[in-house]
Amino acid sequence: MESLIVLKDRLELFLLSHPRAIIQDFRTGTWSLTDSRISLEIEFGKLLLTLWTGERSMLRRISGVKEWSEDSVILMVRDGSHKERELYIDADHVAAARPQLRAARRQFAHKLACLLQARFPGLLVEKLLTSKNLAQSFSEHYARGVALMRSSRWGLFGVNRSESPATVDAMLSYALIWLNYLQAQSARARLDGMVLVVPKDSGIFLTPRMGLIRSPGIHIELLEADDEMENLDTACSKDYGNLESRLSKVDRVPLPAEEIPWDALPPCLKRAESEIEIVHRAASRFFSIRYHGLEFARLTEERVPKISYGVSPIESSYDRSKEPELERLWKELQQFRRPDCPDPHHPYFRLQAERWLESLVLRDIRKISNDLNPAFVYPQVPAFSGLDRAVIDILSVTRSHRLAVIELKISEDIQLPLQALDYWRRVKWHFERGDFERQGYFPNLSLSSEDPVLFLVCPAFRFHSTTEGILKYFPKSLEITKVGINEGWRNELKVLYRKHV
Repeated sequence: MESLIVLKDRLELFLLSHPRAIIQDFRTGTWSLTDSRISLEIEFGKLLLTLWTGERSMLRRISGVKEWSEDSVILMVRDGSHKERELYIDADHVAAARPQLRAARRQFAHKLACLLQARFPGLLVEKLLTSKNLAQSFSEHYARGVALMRSSRWGLFGVNRSESPATVDAMLSYALIWLNYLQAQSARARLDGMVLVVPKDSGIFLTPRMGLIRSPGIHIELLEADDEMENLDTACSKDYGNLESRLSKVDRVPLPAEEIPWDALPPCLKRAESEIEIVHRAASRFFSIRYHGLEFARLTEERVPKISYGVSPIESSYDRSKEPELERLWKELQQFRRPDCPDPHHPYFRLQAERWLESLVLRDIRKISNDLNPAFVYPQVPAFSGLDRAVIDILSVTRSHRLAVIELKISEDIQLPLQALDYWRRVKWHFERGDFERQGYFPNLSLSSEDPVLFLVCPAFRFHSTTEGILKYFPKSLEITKVGINEGWRNELKVLYRKHV
């Protein structure tokens, strides 16, 4: 029920933000909120969406979310036939572009087939699809297919330059899902290789990850298509050794008692000493004041500290006259950011849920694994590569002094494995260059020369169904542990299982 309330609230906020939204239904066609009315209600444990005008009406049961972005939502819904289908809710400008996108994807698939056959004489493209397949997690954003060349069989996968940068960036996860599917069919026809096609200059972002992907007996080739879709060129090679990442100085968690600036805090926060969390943000030179992981005040690291308060993006400067307002904020946080919140769709309950989980893990890292050392725990470690900013959820160390990367999720995410691999790659790169020692991490500790270990932490039934199919392509030397936690982790964090993958 709680998840339905949260989803209902998210949808209502989306609709309030897009009063001219367009809704496209598989059976009743297109609806515009400018001339339609909409209702979201929870009845008998089901979330129901109703649309109506003076002439027609529609009722759908919402069974899940396929995609969610700032301007677009794809819901999975059921009607009286109980068959699950998609329902699109788009900002008006997104809805207008959706038919053009479908046409562009079909055109891309046709051009890609021609380009591949020109590039590889004798290649016969059997099929190249851009349709969705929810059961197999195949996305319409990518073209996928199979080709034959002499006695060999190849998988094909490509992304159109008209797709968003985020879609291009996510390509490798979906390509590995397709590769895993094709290999599962290998009893009937062996797979020899895989060809990936990305827009020009996009390969540089994919090759570092591809350098770590292992698929014995399968040759994977990455090509770039020019803007006119007239030529294919081999993407430039760039392995993880050329990452050129920058590591920020260490943030201290927990802070030594003598370094916590209690005297500089406003009176209402001094009284809350046992409840709030204070993190020293070395890179930004301030102390972050949090409640269940949600930052609501900041204290600058200066001779005369300055205090600001408010939950992002709202922020106000503090002085004594603002004490009643800060105290009111603190009382609201205590009321709503708690496991037994009286209003589970309140923003203070929902905001930054993964930070809430992080705050529980930080209390005792040994809940994740008894092998982790609670004396060395670093949350939200920033590492920069050009304009790209990666933030590692938690960095720790095992009792044998091996680095440990811990990635947290609270919901299904196809990108979890590749995202975690990116963070692991950065940690390994910085470790090999001695950056952790230079930036103040792990003082007086001699780190093991072995590769870092990786922990993936998520509610037990929220790991995406494709997770292990993607993880099978990771380096065999990379030790990965899936940690399934309980759904009610806000009340008490419990580990239901640990599985070495």
